[in-house]
Amino acid sequence: EEKEEDKGLLGEYEMEVMMEKEDSGMALYVVMAVEFLTSLERSLPALEEAQALPGTLEGLMDHVFDLLEDQHGKELVRTTLMFLESARHGLTQSELLQLLLSSELRAFTLGDDLDGSNPLLSDVRAPRDWHRFVRDLAPLLRPRSDEDVRGGDLRLRHAAIRRHVLARYCTHKCFWHRSSSVKDVHRVMASFFASALQGPQPPSNFPDEEELPVFDRWVMSETLFQYAHACSDLVFHMINGGDWKGVEDTLTSLRFVEDKCRAVDPYHLQTDYSAALDSALVTISEDDSAPGLGYLQRVRVKDFYAFVRTFAAVFHSHPELVIQQAANMPDDSPVAKSAMRIVSDVEVDTAWFKYINKSQLGDPCVATLKCNGPVECVCYSPDGRRIASGSGDGFGGRVIIWDARSGAELQNYSMPGGLKSMQFSGEGKMLMNVSDEGTVVLIDMVSYKERARQVIADTNVSAGALAIDGKKMILVSKNGMISLWDLAQQTLPGGVIQNRFLMMFEILDEDQEGRPSPMTCVAISPNVKRVFTGTSGGLMKVFDLSMTEGLTVLHVLPGHESVVTFVNFTTDGFKCASACLDCSLKIWDVQRGGKAINTFTDKHEIRGCYFSPDNTFICAAMDSGAVELFDIATGQRVMTFGLHSGRVNCCMFSPNGKFIISGGMDGLVKVWAIQDSSEKESFTGHPNTDITAVSYSADGGEVCTTGGDGSIKLWGGKRGA
Repeated sequence: EEKEEDKGLLGEYEMEVMMEKEDSGMALYVVMAVEFLTSLERSLPALEEAQALPGTLEGLMDHVFDLLEDQHGKELVRTTLMFLESARHGLTQSELLQLLLSSELRAFTLGDDLDGSNPLLSDVRAPRDWHRFVRDLAPLLRPRSDEDVRGGDLRLRHAAIRRHVLARYCTHKCFWHRSSSVKDVHRVMASFFASALQGPQPPSNFPDEEELPVFDRWVMSETLFQYAHACSDLVFHMINGGDWKGVEDTLTSLRFVEDKCRAVDPYHLQTDYSAALDSALVTISEDDSAPGLGYLQRVRVKDFYAFVRTFAAVFHSHPELVIQQAANMPDDSPVAKSAMRIVSDVEVDTAWFKYINKSQLGDPCVATLKCNGPVECVCYSPDGRRIASGSGDGFGGRVIIWDARSGAELQNYSMPGGLKSMQFSGEGKMLMNVSDEGTVVLIDMVSYKERARQVIADTNVSAGALAIDGKKMILVSKNGMISLWDLAQQTLPGGVIQNRFLMMFEILDEDQEGRPSPMTCVAISPNVKRVFTGTSGGLMKVFDLSMTEGLTVLHVLPGHESVVTFVNFTTDGFKCASACLDCSLKIWDVQRGGKAINTFTDKHEIRGCYFSPDNTFICAAMDSGAVELFDIATGQRVMTFGLHSGRVNCCMFSPNGKFIISGGMDGLVKVWAIQDSSEKESFTGHPNTDITAVSYSADGGEVCTTGGDGSIKLWGGKRGA
């Protein structure tokens, strides 16, 4: 009775003793110690037990493991912890029991002296014994939270515990540094989840839970969870178990694709494809110890991966369309052949719409991302792994961070008003977003948390620019204000990092008659030494950013007679370009007095201009529907690229400088080859709307386009690589 009264309570004396331990400064040590003293059945009073606790984390874990083995048996503890260490998202108690009782477990001989006459659960047959065993695992398990939507209620608390489990119970390493016993555990779990998918499947639509008895409601939720958990974790365990034939068969099964899209989501499915394709390439994969897919296996898996990625947005809302979309792929594709075998089966009733005049070339669009409204800006991160988009629905803006590989939405942020500027820092660790309502949001791209959100007093912000090192930011407004902001992080005493958002300098830019100059655009040089601004009156200025006292005017460039629409620097920061609605494009030498090197004129207004990566050429987006290419050194028009049927809104060079991509008001995206001025490809993914932004990935392997239809299209095929 005294033990029952004391259980769950930890007095201040016990806490004082515990906090004097060597590793008491580690959060994991404290949490494990408290759980140990309040959950495990102990033979000594709490104070004596606290005094007897080992002082180090390693010692504490060994102490907990030893006590568990003494009370419940070494093989049960070892096998249970190996299952939990190998689980992708944890296990439920029901799943763990079924695994411990499975015939596959005995077949793989996880225990050295495990045989049919010595079952693991001989000591925990009674429900009371099982609940006591689960309760005693509490120091090693993390609490269940509402965020654990895919996993079970039994999960190891910390990576340090996982490492300790492997170090204690796994000693034999195979040639790719995975323990053979861990591999066997994954195979047991893969077999268990595969059998779960082969059994009775839950219906597509369940009745309203409120209409069901309590027990039936529990059965329904348990069935749904186990089905979803099997879909979620099956391929993961096959990969870690080295079952590459099973990986191929599963990932090239349209039934599994449909099941996982319905039970989990297509973006999670794409992580399975990525993990399989990231495995080592082997020439012969018949060997059970092969570390990856064979060549032919990889080709098949790639085809299905491309199919899932292309229609992920559709399957997320309508997983029942998997078979239909697969059947309408090109006839020679493995995906279409697999689908036709399903729809031609007379014993399976599959309703689908058939495309009569479908293309046999395949869809160049590899993914479609849906936003809340017209997309105003988009850009790839410097490493090409993420995409940032800014959209608006008339009531406010939204910044969304996407996984460029899977198309999954990683995080989103609300913005008042529409987005005016969006830019990554050079290393991709920070993203700047500026709205026309005067709100600036800086996003930490490591944690996806807002590093700063600042409402600028001036609500007429027209543009912003972020330095490549992420330490400075320039904002310009329609009333002539230019502000310089310091964003550098500061390390305080004690190692605490403070994020700074401090306005260092602010000036009012005026024209020659002393009136405020409405600012329209701004750019910071890659070497972070110059700032280039443009105004609605055609006046431009170059500021020195390297001075500690703020912004100093270096050059005043009165070269245009109308609104300056775009300014840009070369990669070395020595030259800059300005495009204007007076039908002219000018190149300036900011290193030598700010003189105009060349002026290019046309009969139509110019919306934007971009330098080639080698600073040899500059391309211009024209209102005439053409894309013009100029030689910077000679000042000559080199070539004109075709015609859009409407104004060209945006254009840019590929990373290797061999191609130009352009987007127009006609809803078309065109890729041009500089070598012969020919149109290599034309994309029609945004019908009946204009293209608002285009962007190349860092390696040139993909093109990203956006439009007024609220969608982002990713186009593959190494265009521009």
